[in-house]
Amino acid sequence: MNFSRVLLSLPLRRQTVIGALVMATVLYIVYQFIFVAELTESSKPQKHDDGTQQAARWRHQELMSKKHPKDLRPRKVNEMHDKAGVAAEGNGKGNSGAEGKREAAGKKKNAQNDIQNVKEVKGNQESKLTFRCEKSGKIISVLKLNDNYCDCPEDGSDEPRTNACANGRFTCLKHTKSFPESIPSGWVNDGVCDCCDGSDEWKMKKPEADLPLNLQRRIGRFLSPCPDQCPDAL
Repeated sequence: MNFSRVLLSLPLRRQTVIGALVMATVLYIVYQFIFVAELTESSKPQKHDDGTQQAARWRHQELMSKKHPKDLRPRKVNEMHDKAGVAAEGNGKGNSGAEGKREAAGKKKNAQNDIQNVKEVKGNQESKLTFRCEKSGKIISVLKLNDNYCDCPEDGSDEPRTNACANGRFTCLKHTKSFPESIPSGWVNDGVCDCCDGSDEWKMKKPEADLPLNLQRRIGRFLSPCPDQCPDAL
């Protein structure tokens, strides 16, 4: 018996229902085929990823099993470095090196040239320089000298080369009878040459009001940058 004839012999409503069921069955079968195909394709990369992850784990275990130093330099270089460090520690109090002594002496000398109240305090392995404020007696590090911050506001003795302290005094590097030996810190780097050697204008910034050089010579006052008017003075 032919299936199409059976459908034609059935009433119209029954034919519609059966046709819909047949179409749904066909679509379901097609969907199952597509789903199985996609599942097969998606499972292939997953296997590949699993293999990659497993290989990475093996590589990690292999690297962890090897003993390697944190310092990747050659062994001979490390040994030489260690020997040099031991030798330096052994000679720390005796012959620590001429260069180290010269450098420490140079730092101390420069600090004492600027400020007289510098003393050396020896620590365990290194020397530390401190400065005592003239009026308050406050102890500060030499690194805070002339850092453009007033640590000794009572006298401004820690800033002899800047204008950070309102009541501080700047000492000229050289002076003569016709020029002052020291000036208020507020005059430092103000664009006007007050010291005979121009050491108070060490920033050499030009002022806004620019006067001709011949006029400056006539009145005997110079603007920054300052000429050295006392080359032979001490």
